[in-house]
Amino acid sequence: MRNSRIQFRDILFIFIFLLYVQITPFAYVSNTYYEIHPNLTLIRTATYDDETILVLLSGENNSTEIVLEFRLIFPNGTLTPFSANVDLFGVPATNHAYQIHPLKSNYFILGDILNSTSVIFSILDWNGKILAKNITSLYTFFNKLGFSLSGHDHYNSDQNYPYQFLLNDNPDKGFLGLMWNYSRIHWASFQYPNSQWEISIVVNDTILATQKGSFMDVKTFSLIDGGYAITQVVCKLEPPNYIQPNPWDVSVVFVHQNSTPQMTQPFLIYQTYELLDSLNVKSCYATIQGAGYECLLEVVYPFYYKIMNLSFLSSGAELDASVVTQFSSNFSESFHGQNNVESPLPYGGVEFYEPIEIEIPNTTSANTTSANPKSWTRISIIQPDATLKNVTDIHFSCGFSALFSGVYSNNSVWMILVCPGAMPKQWSLISQDLPRFINEDFGYQYRNLAINLTDPSIDAIIPLNLISLTISFTFPVILSSQNISIFKTSGDIFRQIIPAQSGLCSVKDDNNVTCTVLPTTFNQPDTAYYVVVDPDFVRSTKYNEALPGIKTGLWKFKTQSSTTLDVYAKTATVLVRLTAAGTASFLGLSAEARSNFLNQLRYELAESVPISYSRIGKTTGTLSDSNALDQLLLRFSIVPGESPNDMNTKQILDTLIIMLKNKATSPFGRYEHISLLDDTYGIKVTPNLWEKYHIYLVYLVIGLFLLGLIVYVARRRYPQGNNLAILKVILIMLDLIFDVLFVVQNGNDVYFLHTPAIITLVVPIGINSIFAFVIFICEYTSNPRYVKWFSAYGKVASLFTVLAAADVEILTFLHSERFYISTTRSLMILFRY
Repeated sequence: MRNSRIQFRDILFIFIFLLYVQITPFAYVSNTYYEIHPNLTLIRTATYDDETILVLLSGENNSTEIVLEFRLIFPNGTLTPFSANVDLFGVPATNHAYQIHPLKSNYFILGDILNSTSVIFSILDWNGKILAKNITSLYTFFNKLGFSLSGHDHYNSDQNYPYQFLLNDNPDKGFLGLMWNYSRIHWASFQYPNSQWEISIVVNDTILATQKGSFMDVKTFSLIDGGYAITQVVCKLEPPNYIQPNPWDVSVVFVHQNSTPQMTQPFLIYQTYELLDSLNVKSCYATIQGAGYECLLEVVYPFYYKIMNLSFLSSGAELDASVVTQFSSNFSESFHGQNNVESPLPYGGVEFYEPIEIEIPNTTSANTTSANPKSWTRISIIQPDATLKNVTDIHFSCGFSALFSGVYSNNSVWMILVCPGAMPKQWSLISQDLPRFINEDFGYQYRNLAINLTDPSIDAIIPLNLISLTISFTFPVILSSQNISIFKTSGDIFRQIIPAQSGLCSVKDDNNVTCTVLPTTFNQPDTAYYVVVDPDFVRSTKYNEALPGIKTGLWKFKTQSSTTLDVYAKTATVLVRLTAAGTASFLGLSAEARSNFLNQLRYELAESVPISYSRIGKTTGTLSDSNALDQLLLRFSIVPGESPNDMNTKQILDTLIIMLKNKATSPFGRYEHISLLDDTYGIKVTPNLWEKYHIYLVYLVIGLFLLGLIVYVARRRYPQGNNLAILKVILIMLDLIFDVLFVVQNGNDVYFLHTPAIITLVVPIGINSIFAFVIFICEYTSNPRYVKWFSAYGKVASLFTVLAAADVEILTFLHSERFYISTTRSLMILFRY
């Protein structure tokens, strides 16, 4: 009985909970903004990747000149206004129409449609400054002969855009431009603006309609691998004759981003022979769960219409075609053409809204009146089970004359409603939470439902010198061709890149990808980092289809605080070597340019660690490497920090060594000057002189002691002799030996002094040898006493004559009246015993 009570209580609790979830209203937020200028009209909105909304308002001032005002609405709801001065190009103000196309954060392209055949493009920043005006490449492409900027033959059926822009998911790769008419689609891949804000075309091509076919709708969307796709609807009946059922084809063309973008053939993904009023592509996008892509179609019949979902792969293979929902003729009359189907919601389902009429009781009389047909907006969701769910009806007290909308990543929809007739003019940003059909908390945090979890997790505290990252996917994956990049949050400082095919990553248990991280990547305590995973880093094993990655700022964590203080270290001097190409480039610079080169190299070394610029001391000059004569060595110093919490000299040195050894994946690979360093040489510490030479100093002291002992013994045996001659002979010979060793071992250290070093060694030896033999011959032929002495001590005389090649002063140790040299008696005594 007790168990049954518990079971009944549990069931009752679950029922109440489900009922509560079903009837609980979703969060609704509204912010109203007022415009003082009476002639401004909100005409365009655009959304950046960080969900900042750019609003364009246009109007005329008292001088009938165009006024362009912009509003930035940031994700936290704050609004920043700015304006821009417009060049009318001699065209009446009433003839202008404008479009806005976001680039990276802080920049956008403004399209100014002057007339039916001409459009001008400019690049502006968020301060309203015009960075580039009348961009030649865009003007040339979008003003093609035969393409009209007015009328049906260029418009998307549900968006009155005279052309299309599609920014790449990786903005650095540029954007796609497209325009079309009944017979052809002309597209081009553009580079992202360079530092001079110039835009160039990478490649362009034309798609022609099939025989007796006409393009009725065209949509573009991004591919996960960084390419583009063009979805096209073709009716095999030339307009305007719409009488007999003819084939309607929906096909897709892929523009893959290889070294040069390449267009595939059209792949047919849907075909029908039904009698249709129209067939439109509402939106296309990457599949939320799993792999591949989906398109929503609006198929309009004479008395009803339906929304279909198409699933397909980037190879062109069709996976599924299903009806999402269908509307009857009665519903269609008030609904079709007024709704706006958006991209799928992050937690499943598809959102759309519609203006509706709702009867509101008149509080002043018994009669009831109908509200303004545009004063209410119904937000609904097509649920995953293809049923329609009404989420909420939003009332806008003054009605609305325009409506713009989009979807936030947190599963809420935003709408901008403009209040007509109000003074001052007002418009509202409304945000409405929507129900979630997919409970993937971990995946949602990464905005990628293919990811289950990561190690480290978001906002985790990680140990210093973490050596691996792990991503767990919800289905089996294989490594593809893109990268993982790691950044320090403060300053967005690059720390490491890990290519999928570098050998640093591996797949374990089919679903888990583990990548090795350099010990120097997370090397600072209490520091925030984030990881970016490129799209197409992995692919699904089942379909070999690219999967989304993790965008900037989502996978973030922090290193733990240091528990011990670093010990100060003394200054260390290090040597690095330029590559042969780097050496040639360096030697070709002027003295001032060389100084700038070395200073910039110091800055790059410091930033890559990262440490203060002052921690890398100035170079003390360049040296030649005896093992590589065409490469120069550079000497730098690493100085101690100013605080015990700073990285000590050893830590900095270890970091530099590891990063240079792994130049391809470390920050070193991204710097111009560091890239000229030879990673095969590495970074070598010049040893402490005492540690390196103290043993030789000990030998020197012992040697001097022995020499002194010999002189002392000689003096005791013969006090009248020149006893210091022994010391002089030995020192002169040591000097010669060291000179020869220096030229042999170190003569190439400064390569342009190698020849002078040899000359300064050989020439004195030659001169001394000549003088010694001249003296010997002269003494032998003209001095009988010398001949007699030489006969007694011939070996000694010959030895000192040869040794005189080192220094002719050695001959002073022998007696000669011609040169006033007295006999070195002490030497005679030494050799006698």
